[in-house]
Amino acid sequence: MKHIFIINPAAGKGKLQENIEKSIHHELKTKKIDYEVYISKSKGDIKNFITNKCEDNVQSVFYGCGGDGTLHEVVNACIGFENTYIGVIPCGSGNDFVKNFDNHDYFYNIDSQVNGEVINLDLIRAKDKYAVSVCNIGFDADAAFSMHKFKKIPFITGSGCYIMSVIYNLSKKLGKKLDVIIDNNEVLKGSFLLGVVANGHSYGGG
Repeated sequence: MKHIFIINPAAGKGKLQENIEKSIHHELKTKKIDYEVYISKSKGDIKNFITNKCEDNVQSVFYGCGGDGTLHEVVNACIGFENTYIGVIPCGSGNDFVKNFDNHDYFYNIDSQVNGEVINLDLIRAKDKYAVSVCNIGFDADAAFSMHKFKKIPFITGSGCYIMSVIYNLSKKLGKKLDVIIDNNEVLKGSFLLGVVANGHSYGGG
């Protein structure tokens, strides 16, 4: 089993990545564990890196070291490959996925990650993509999309960026016209402020 840690240097304003990389080497360099640390370079780079690794057909665990967006990229890159497992070390703005677990502090422990048990989790499929935690339509999706506008502001946390993005989007035209089909027969038509399909109890940093 190979343990591959993919660090997104842009996640969470880059505050924790250096410490995470040091912790990985500190915990694993003296142990008989096959591991690698990779620093992602740009959008789409994670998918290319994982695809190349998976083609080697080596049983591997890919750890997304970043936020929920990084985890999303890792999951979608791994879809369709066998002998592939996924872990996450949260260092993003919201880190909503790990909040679904009572023991989410374990996600920060490298030793716990490497020696942890594998569990199966559901995903949400939207066309040809998979969502780990939530799939948003409407106002929420617009707010999440606009968060990047505020992430470079000093002293603004992940939840703070989300709140500022909400205020920003309130100034725009609200409502999306949607046809919602439930269980293949019930149809809801109208203008909706937002819609959320949730695979957990936390999103938007809270």
